[in-house]
Amino acid sequence: MIEKACFNSSWIKNKHKEISADPILIEKAIYAFELLGSLVENGVNLTFKGGTGLMLLVPELKRLSIDIDIITEGEDETLDKAFNKIVREGVFKKWEEDERLSSHEIPKRHFKFYYASSIEKRDSYVLLDIVQVNSPFCKTIKKPITLPLFEVERELEVMIPTVDSFTGDKLSAFAPTSIGIPYGKGKSMEIIKQLFDLGILFEYITNFKEISKAYKKIAQLEASYRNISLPIAEFLNDSIKTSFLICQLDFRRSIENDYIRELRDGIRRIKSHILGGRYSLLNAKEDASKVACLASSIKDNRLDIDIERLKIERKDISRIKDAYLPEEFGILNRLKAISPESFYLWAVATKVKSL
Repeated sequence: MIEKACFNSSWIKNKHKEISADPILIEKAIYAFELLGSLVENGVNLTFKGGTGLMLLVPELKRLSIDIDIITEGEDETLDKAFNKIVREGVFKKWEEDERLSSHEIPKRHFKFYYASSIEKRDSYVLLDIVQVNSPFCKTIKKPITLPLFEVERELEVMIPTVDSFTGDKLSAFAPTSIGIPYGKGKSMEIIKQLFDLGILFEYITNFKEISKAYKKIAQLEASYRNISLPIAEFLNDSIKTSFLICQLDFRRSIENDYIRELRDGIRRIKSHILGGRYSLLNAKEDASKVACLASSIKDNRLDIDIERLKIERKDISRIKDAYLPEEFGILNRLKAISPESFYLWAVATKVKSL
């Protein structure tokens, strides 16, 4: 699918200069999309999701993601046949299953597809994560597999969730004490990747009802995999509390604990995956405010919010001049001075401001 020249070190180094990203990650991303295209070409019926899916979904490339996450109802035999053909006819040298022990019942399998890296001068691999279930997404669309990272010999399309359905999925992953990517597992950057992606998606969402529908369906699935029997509101509270912890960082009398240290570590580490290499604590607070607004709106069933009006009014400083957050969120009143838009979103989240 991808032009052969795009796998050469000269192409990758030119892209490194062009977009200011790690050449190893650029190369991995190119091979990841080659793998995706090969799966489509070989008849694997799939829905593409995850951070790499987001690269196709939104108009502007913000961060590099290097794993392929798909949902498919494909049988093991069908997948094995496709994998063998991909290796036999393409740029990959071999594939193998990466078997992992898990305490959860998630029907997920992991595969490594190896290639000869022109940057690392050794064999490297792309990770393919497969969940073998019916697609939980409310709505999907077809997107061409094209990016500024590479040129294609022929254009292919892949099924991907809409922005609103994608947002519901991402929000379920940002709940580190319940159904999301957990604390305490060495996944600090993965937690913050969800935050970063939600910050991007927020600018493109159009329908809270679709977000809520997708979220609830996926949250119920994730809870069942983990044998968690809590109301969905608790998972949304998890996202809101995590957003609060991020937004209060470094304010006077702010909380400092192991969770905070892990969130700080993730904010620091994600910079290597972001184009331009910049992601400040203030950026994280801005994204966390968006998540708090999203999660609280779903929790309170405020699904008729005019999203376009919300995006416009958050920029109007006069609307927050005399506003103050409830006592339990009082420390976040300091956002008003450094990020008025973030304060406004928290005002909506806590119902100080209505739409």
